[in-house]
Amino acid sequence: LMSTGLWVTYADYYGGSTGSASETVLDQLKEQLAEVSDICFFLLAASAIVEVVDAHQGFKVVTNLIQTKSKKGLFWTIGFLT
Repeated sequence: LMSTGLWVTYADYYGGSTGSASETVLDQLKEQLAEVSDICFFLLAASAIVEVVDAHQGFKVVTNLIQTKSKKGLFWTIGFLT
């Protein structure tokens, strides 16, 4: 919501007397929207892949190999694996 409000304020400030945003503002908004859309599409695809792997028990191999009882050991094991 905050970014939407900032874009509206920015477009209104540079809109001039016509009441609509200038071409420069619209081009900047299109670029930002394209970047955000790319990130959202990537995250959607990545989460779908993780869900499919999880549904087929793909992470069970890794979780079965971790045999630690302490939080400190688990921290270092996960850190090393990543």
